[in-house]
Amino acid sequence: MYGDDARDDGGANCCGIDPKLELDSNGKISLAPDMDRRIETLWSLIRALEARDPYTMKHSENVTCYAVGIARAMGLSEENVDIIRQAGMVHDIGKIGVPDPILQKAGLLTPLEQRAIRTHVLTGVQILCEIQALKCELPLVRSHHERWDGKGYPEGIAGDAIPLGARILAVVDTLDAITSDRVYRKARSLQKALEIIADESGKQFDPVVVSALNQWISEISTERQVQTDALTTENLLETTVEALAIRVESS
Repeated sequence: MYGDDARDDGGANCCGIDPKLELDSNGKISLAPDMDRRIETLWSLIRALEARDPYTMKHSENVTCYAVGIARAMGLSEENVDIIRQAGMVHDIGKIGVPDPILQKAGLLTPLEQRAIRTHVLTGVQILCEIQALKCELPLVRSHHERWDGKGYPEGIAGDAIPLGARILAVVDTLDAITSDRVYRKARSLQKALEIIADESGKQFDPVVVSALNQWISEISTERQVQTDALTTENLLETTVEALAIRVESS
């Protein structure tokens, strides 16, 4: 398994709720009048979580941008893209309940520590289930650590039983983990991350999602007239920066 939890070096729309944010006259992002105000509190929790561990700073934003890029490459409706976007920004909120010594540990996690960090999935579900506006995102948050081969958690479901949005989040969560500095290792290149993800296609990851990731990257390469092996994660993030229109500014 690859991703933060491993410490390894190496769906369809469910309802009609579609909460949105608006831009004010200065281009700043603000809550739409009908947005559940508890989402603002939720973003405060996310910022508090990331402040505890500088190595995960901006992780939620990066995951959101990558997920939107893949979802659009797959031709999903904007309604479903919105659900994936919102799930991406809150997917790790349950880590607020994981002790700092585990989150910030520089070495491999012990089996006990692995179990502790894996509780973040269901803790996140418990937090989010109190927010009506995020009801559609719950299955994605719950299943973003499931694996295509059924060896993931918390339920061990496999293949198409995993919501498509969660399968997308699984890939991009790993993409950002590999290409970002972590307390237990330095960032690797985008090209190395793509090699690792390709090796896990059909095992940890849905092959269709992996193919869509490569398609999206190829499209960016063509648009920018840059060789694929010269692209960086910054290039990818720039193409979907508007995905962060869902975020709540803390200022």
